[in-house]
Amino acid sequence: MEWRKIHISKDQAAKGLSTTILNEFDAVNKAAGAPRDSAIFGTSRGRSGPHEDNSAFITIYLSPRAATVAPELVAKYKAVECDAPPIGVSLLVGYQASLRLLRQQ
Repeated sequence: MEWRKIHISKDQAAKGLSTTILNEFDAVNKAAGAPRDSAIFGTSRGRSGPHEDNSAFITIYLSPRAATVAPELVAKYKAVECDAPPIGVSLLVGYQASLRLLRQQ
């Protein structure tokens, strides 16, 4: 399984879509026993960290394990395959130890 990402526009962010996705994932992840390598990272335009898509206001990255834990969210929010997120992203959901996933790339 590959990394996945979801781009969120400024309008979608204003309507709380990123919070909705994080809350939905958190519930599914906890129900799956909160695997140590299941995590969500994110970047937003205007904050620290690189951003490769100018049309996205927020980009949410699902680790490979997160994508397998929550396939319904991958489908619902049309998450697309991608490379591992860039260094400088923020850990949004998951264990602090999940940051090691970024260094493994």
